[in-house]
Amino acid sequence: MEQPRQISPEEMIRTNCPEMLQYDTLGFHLNAALQSIGSSLEADQIGAIKGDRRRSAAVNLTMLDRWFIASVSLGGIWMGAFSTSDLVEVARVLDAWCRGGPQSLSVHEFAANFPSVRLDPEAFYFDEGPAVYTARAWEKLLASLKEGMPLLYPAAVHAFEHPRLAQLYPFTSHWRLCFSTVTGPPALPIDIPIIVPVRPDEFMVVDALCNWKTLGKGTARVAVEIVLANMPPVCGPARHMD
Repeated sequence: MEQPRQISPEEMIRTNCPEMLQYDTLGFHLNAALQSIGSSLEADQIGAIKGDRRRSAAVNLTMLDRWFIASVSLGGIWMGAFSTSDLVEVARVLDAWCRGGPQSLSVHEFAANFPSVRLDPEAFYFDEGPAVYTARAWEKLLASLKEGMPLLYPAAVHAFEHPRLAQLYPFTSHWRLCFSTVTGPPALPIDIPIIVPVRPDEFMVVDALCNWKTLGKGTARVAVEIVLANMPPVCGPARHMD
């Protein structure tokens, strides 16, 4: 069977949006649309916008017909998307999402004004602040580990019982339980010891900053105590990235 022919970005623009060929950037035309609605925001050449309050957005052109897909982010975390054939509509939505100052909308206000944007439910927790978002992360983590990673679940339960760890953002990586002082990308610090399951109710605690040096082994309760004993003196609570 003949393989479908690959379509280059240049050909995609030439076919669907020939008026963009003069300047060869989606960003130029997005900026024109932003200016037409009186927005002070500015997109880069590839259609990405960095706004205030940790909000950002990006626009892509689809390969079929003239269709724009825009995504919105909070603190570097993808939080939703929508699609339209109208670049001015894209500009209105992204201006409302990214703008700061007195006219800045909360996530709840934005959702009410732009129901066409499919927002991730986590966006509402994020907008409530890092403490609420971290508590939500723990709730989701404990539920998912209980069903999907039962070996690691006891360690997470005991960790959550300790306020010093419960205030940190929890996540898993390669079947390991990790803790962070920030709530998401672009980077999750690894200066807090990591818990690695060995077998049922046996865990190893490692220091990722020291060539994965083993700090100790034991039950879930012992592993958590090892983490607490080797944490940085000042650690937490978790915060949103600036």
